[in-house]
Amino acid sequence: MGADSTENVRRTLAGRNGNLCSNPDCRALLHVSQVAPPNAAKVGVVVQIAGVDPRCDPDDGIWLCQNCAN
Repeated sequence: MGADSTENVRRTLAGRNGNLCSNPDCRALLHVSQVAPPNAAKVGVVVQIAGVDPRCDPDDGIWLCQNCAN
């Protein structure tokens, strides 16, 4: 899986969730890029859903904040 496809998945999942954490108890506003404004506190991460095909696909992951991902 290349860097371009990984970035594509990140942007797709972030867009689906309005750049908010997918955890309904959190819903923190997130940034797509690692290069975020100086005041940006959280960067979203793609977390692969357990038991799915290990390919890089938006349907195989969810968009979470760093706290919820850990």
